[in-house]
Amino acid sequence: MPDELVDLGGTVLRVRRQGESGPALVLLHEMGGTLDSWDGVMAALQADHRLLAQDLRGFGQSEKIRGAVSMADLAADTGALIRHAFPGERVWIAGCAVGAGIALQLGLDAPELVLGVVAFAPATGTPEPKRAEVLERIAALERDGLRAFFPALQERQFPARYRDDPARATQFHLRRLTADPASYAAVWRAMAICDIEDPLLDLRCPVTLVAGEADGTRPPALVRSLAERIPGARFVTIDSGHAMPVITPGAVATEIRSAMGQ
Repeated sequence: MPDELVDLGGTVLRVRRQGESGPALVLLHEMGGTLDSWDGVMAALQADHRLLAQDLRGFGQSEKIRGAVSMADLAADTGALIRHAFPGERVWIAGCAVGAGIALQLGLDAPELVLGVVAFAPATGTPEPKRAEVLERIAALERDGLRAFFPALQERQFPARYRDDPARATQFHLRRLTADPASYAAVWRAMAICDIEDPLLDLRCPVTLVAGEADGTRPPALVRSLAERIPGARFVTIDSGHAMPVITPGAVATEIRSAMGQ
């Protein structure tokens, strides 16, 4: 099915749907990515799932951001999309990094839509002692642009040991360079100033948190500590880096199936 643009009452999102039968699963990409980050995972799951991936607001071909945005705003986008695409249904959501944070936020804000969450390296805010440093980095990105910013992140997010397919690694890097800097900064700032870790104590749907063993951005110890705060949450590590759906799509698909009880 070709990609489509959907107007959700003031925000236009690009979406991709695959699969015609089975449980509904919504996929949310990492910071700076697009729905294309999930291509390998969708190929592995489309035979027996109804899949919906979106470009988050500000990224890919979705409407760009001007001004401030919040994690709740981004979660509301996904909630509106679920109501549009799967009316009257509850769905599973899998997200990576900021996409995982949005998935958890939606589980809190609209539990009537969410059957469960699979969160890969979830972003849930920045500790207060580090917040000023992160906000300075965001200001530097706005000043210097994305091309100056990304090289320092390459090894932390897509380690060399996983670049067995150079084309995949190159496309990951180039997609990030096409991101809108103002939108990137707005979403990063929303992520930096939010703090949903305490509210997650009230999350009641099934949750699996997945860490990449070689993730230099959100290492396993950090993800494990978050899992320990969420009632009933499962914690899993896989042999991967930060951008797990791009780096190891097969392992990501396996963990999604496991979390969904398949």
